[in-house]
Amino acid sequence: MGSGSSKKKLRHVSTSNLLQLKNDKLSRARRSISFPSYLASIEGNVEKDDMFLHKKALEDFPSHIDNLTSKTTSLPLTPNGNTDAVFNDMNSPKKLASFSEPSSLPPRVDDDGDIVEDAQLWSLAELYNTLIAECWQGKPQLERDSYLLLLDCRSSEDYKMDHIVTARHHTALHTQFGCLLDVPGQLESFDFIVIYGDGNNNIKEALQNRNLNFYVLNLPYQIFRSKYPFLCTVEIANTLDKRKEIFKTWPSEILDKCIYQGTAEQALDDTVIQGLGITHIINVTLDHPNAFPDTIKYMRIRLDDVASSDLLTWLPKTTKFISAALNDCHATFKVGDRADSVGSGVESSGNRNRVLIHCNLGRSRSSTVLLGYLMEARKWTLQNACDWLKERRPTVKPNSGFLDQLLLYERQLYGKQLSDFSELPF
Repeated sequence: MGSGSSKKKLRHVSTSNLLQLKNDKLSRARRSISFPSYLASIEGNVEKDDMFLHKKALEDFPSHIDNLTSKTTSLPLTPNGNTDAVFNDMNSPKKLASFSEPSSLPPRVDDDGDIVEDAQLWSLAELYNTLIAECWQGKPQLERDSYLLLLDCRSSEDYKMDHIVTARHHTALHTQFGCLLDVPGQLESFDFIVIYGDGNNNIKEALQNRNLNFYVLNLPYQIFRSKYPFLCTVEIANTLDKRKEIFKTWPSEILDKCIYQGTAEQALDDTVIQGLGITHIINVTLDHPNAFPDTIKYMRIRLDDVASSDLLTWLPKTTKFISAALNDCHATFKVGDRADSVGSGVESSGNRNRVLIHCNLGRSRSSTVLLGYLMEARKWTLQNACDWLKERRPTVKPNSGFLDQLLLYERQLYGKQLSDFSELPF
């Protein structure tokens, strides 16, 4: 941002609501769940009286999960998540020989792969995910007047030829009510101010002089247009009606030019599939069809979005499907690389496959599949995987039962619980 802050503006939430949310999450963290006794037993100092049965726990989990026996025991989960899992080989038909060591989240890099320390600079994917974001009601965030002010700093002639959807020419700062530079209160009302194009130095200086927070696209407009031509237009959309007419939501880009997360409606839209170059789809719905079986390779998982649904047994299979589509690009992923930059490497090696993962609304089931992939393939903890995903698709929200399964999956991968349920960003 102009002031050097790395955090996005947060909308106001009342103190009472925040306290209620925190108390609710702490309560869910102090719970007991039932799962096979050989897999993990947690030792901790949490008082028995502080525990209560999680109503949507993994009750009566299928006995075929990872060749487990049907023997179960009730195991307390500690809120701090720091206790090790003790694996009982006596009841296990197969021994878990070794565990992976988790990796840290990689640093931010620009679209050329160079590390970016300036939080004010945005990559193409960061702008894309901001443009296509939806609100909790499923409508485009761009329908809100105060969501995004996108300023094109190129010449007036270039702007009129085409520009990023909803962008205004930078002269609007002096001519259009609602974004007047001389009325800072108008500009402060926007969640995001983003500028792009050559000749932006004067605009940057003007915004900085007024202590306004803003972001700068780190590459020229032509490169954005080559990657996202469907987000560029000659239309000038300065009114809500015009924005509704020319814009719709698109799947979120989770890993650059590799993996997308979206809704069932988007997965049925040929414009979306062709625009993003999707080649593989994981469909986690009960009744939405595989719409393009002749051109897309599918994995179908018929599960409802309820806490008792078993997604845990699917996670190794979905990760294998994604990895095969991307030619195991994660195998060459090193700590210090940014996962977003892996896609460029995949394309340069000749692999142009892109995977879309969807459920009905793109929030719970598809998020669980994606988090499982990030944990296993990228070797991230559940906490890091959730933080990464939430930043790129703010409306993700796995149900409580799926979070229980992901915590269990974390212990399967790393031999202990590394993430605190109450700290997950949902």
